[in-house]
Amino acid sequence: MNQHPRWTAAFFFFPVFLLIFWVAAPARSQILTLEEALRLGTEENRLSRNAAIEVDKMEDQIAAARTKRYPSFELYVMESRLLKTLDFEFKKGVFGDNPVIGPIPAEDTDISTEPRFATYALARVTQPLSQQYRIGLGIEFLEISRDLAREALRIRHQTVANEIRHSYFEILSLQNALAAARETVSFYRELRRVVDQFIREGVALSVDGLEVEANLSGALDDERTVGHAIRSRKEELNRLMGRDIETAFEVAPIPEPAPFEVDGGTAAEKALASRPELLEARLRVDQAEYGKRMKKAEYIPDLSLALNYARLHNVEVLPEEAASVGLILTWECFDWGRKRRELEERERMILQAKNGRREAEALVLSDVRFRLRKLDEARAAIDTARLRKEASRERLRITMNRYREKAALLKDVLQDEASFRDATRKFDGAVLDLWKARADLEKAMGVD
Repeated sequence: MNQHPRWTAAFFFFPVFLLIFWVAAPARSQILTLEEALRLGTEENRLSRNAAIEVDKMEDQIAAARTKRYPSFELYVMESRLLKTLDFEFKKGVFGDNPVIGPIPAEDTDISTEPRFATYALARVTQPLSQQYRIGLGIEFLEISRDLAREALRIRHQTVANEIRHSYFEILSLQNALAAARETVSFYRELRRVVDQFIREGVALSVDGLEVEANLSGALDDERTVGHAIRSRKEELNRLMGRDIETAFEVAPIPEPAPFEVDGGTAAEKALASRPELLEARLRVDQAEYGKRMKKAEYIPDLSLALNYARLHNVEVLPEEAASVGLILTWECFDWGRKRRELEERERMILQAKNGRREAEALVLSDVRFRLRKLDEARAAIDTARLRKEASRERLRITMNRYREKAALLKDVLQDEASFRDATRKFDGAVLDLWKARADLEKAMGVD
């Protein structure tokens, strides 16, 4: 039994229609939690990845420096051609006078080498001996440099995490501001309806309608401005996470920060033990001290064990090959005071590094105390802002009801609405300040 042609076409094109619908359907925004944003920032942030690559580069340098402890193999080959003949003249008896055969050579002898291509090859194996101490210091110096790169990576991670928290919290705050702007738009639309009714009834002037219309237009402008700010902040957050800035997402709501009780002594102690900037300053002192030891090690002569092998090809008169083994000593016995001056420079670098460490400790302690005070201020401000917001909301509700009953003036409604809008903005700002203060304190304490 043959199938109807229309059914056959339908079965053929149905999967195609599904594919087109799936491609054309708008992508749904994913919910991005703060924890996921921090994870992406740690793993995908481009500048953080560069800092991680810097650590890998230092590992490569350490591995390369360790190879200097082992013998070095060198091969030198030269292919050349004489520009003129080499003439050798040996006088009669120059090599002695043998009682049996007489003088050697028996008469004056001339030997000439015709110009031709000749190959000179030299192979050398050199094992450092006295240099092992200086090489070891150099390896330890590079290991400190690697640790510095790791601390720089930690600093970068903490900076990115702090920037991500700030951006995330600002998006939440802007979303609250957007909701408040939409609520204001709805309020003015309702107010416009009431005013239009009063104008028709003759109990309100047309100028009242124009004033409400102007406020509604301003509220719509505010809504549009906040929407643009949200999009800009989302692009910034995508950049911090190493993603395409146009990636769509929605942030997950976060409750107000729970009380973060920590005394100044505990916070300072944790910061002194964990802040990467302070660990970096201590490593710079160690690095400066190793630099001085490396400079002092230059007074030690370089002593190496060397094995040499030379071979000549297509060269007359001279031996074709030679091999030797021995010690090579290199020592700069007089340097016009250069090493002494360089050593004094290293002493001053150590003093600079120690001063930097003490300054870093003072900055860390000052930063922790400053962040604790800001957190305390933010905590107090949010309670005040919440009470003022609730009070202004209730005042606006009462005034609006009185205006509907023709017991209040329009200017009172507009004034109370502006007060409520200002109180809402201050409350949202207080919540944002509290979030940021908590994040800044954790960063000041060196929390990863």
